[in-house]
Amino acid sequence: MTSVTVFCGSDQNPAMAQRFYEAGQMLAKHFDVVRFGGGLERGTMMGELAHGVLDAGGKLEGIISADYWPSHPDFPNGMTAIKVNSEIERNNITLSSDVIVIGPGQIGTLYEGFAALVSNRACLKNGEEPTPTFILDLDKFFNQLTGFLSQSFDVFDEPKANRNRYFQSVSGVDDLEGAIIAL
Repeated sequence: MTSVTVFCGSDQNPAMAQRFYEAGQMLAKHFDVVRFGGGLERGTMMGELAHGVLDAGGKLEGIISADYWPSHPDFPNGMTAIKVNSEIERNNITLSSDVIVIGPGQIGTLYEGFAALVSNRACLKNGEEPTPTFILDLDKFFNQLTGFLSQSFDVFDEPKANRNRYFQSVSGVDDLEGAIIAL
């Protein structure tokens, strides 16, 4: 596969950050390009993902909004960056990946993750194949969200054949790698 987009927080969480480093190393083995929000700060989930990819010899593509674009861009070897001026522009790039991974984060991460789920819904409604999307449910972070989504599928009679095509929930990096290999 060519590209994967990872949506995750740029927040400090040492235990999760370590697992994102491991995820970065793993994703670098399976994809030509790992797309992400562009943050490189050590100790953050996004930063550790980036360093994991780079340390494994992978290629990164940071999709960075103009509001966060550095005044003097200086990206590490192995990383390119694209400056975007709107969420629509960002979504056009990030949602074009072959695989999407949604990890823990706050409101921005949820927005990006829901954009992926909405895109998959549009594909299903149009008879197209959705993008394989994985919710990386570290420490059961997404339990309430995936429960809500399951409940909404029940309430609104989403066909059972479609339910796993919106997303698959995986509990760790090893499970994510297994799911990617199975594609």
